[in-house]
Amino acid sequence: MDLAVKEGKYFKEDLSLEHFNRLKDAFNHHDQGEKGFLTKSELRSCLRTLGHNPTEQEMWRFMAQVDVDHSGTLDFEEFFSLMSSMMSGWDPESDLGACWTVLDPAGRGKVKLKDLIYLLKTFGAMVPGDEIEEMFEELDDIEEIDFNQFIEAVVGTR
Repeated sequence: MDLAVKEGKYFKEDLSLEHFNRLKDAFNHHDQGEKGFLTKSELRSCLRTLGHNPTEQEMWRFMAQVDVDHSGTLDFEEFFSLMSSMMSGWDPESDLGACWTVLDPAGRGKVKLKDLIYLLKTFGAMVPGDEIEEMFEELDDIEEIDFNQFIEAVVGTR
């Protein structure tokens, strides 16, 4: 773990270590050539992977908001600052509740785990299939998943 993480440099009260690791993984995945920064096009791709679809105007605003060294790129600290501000106030139960309603239109309160994983891999956010499998690996031995298990698997905090 980074020393800065241990010292709490990157943490905001509402972001967990798991969120930090997901953001770090996303940043590293999109940092083509391992330069240590994201260009605007790499940032757009990274944001889309994380479930956002920013307009060109929003991209310019993001860059202006957090590119403190005016390099035209974002290092991890700047990227983390952007994502922290975007995620603060995020209500996973509300946002994922809308998703759950689509997954469980009959309102049974449960969905088949294998069907959920298939839908997420096929139609979900641009998350690699192995990461989706990893999210639900603790639930491998069950056939159906309820909303609380879904939140726990996706967000990792419950």
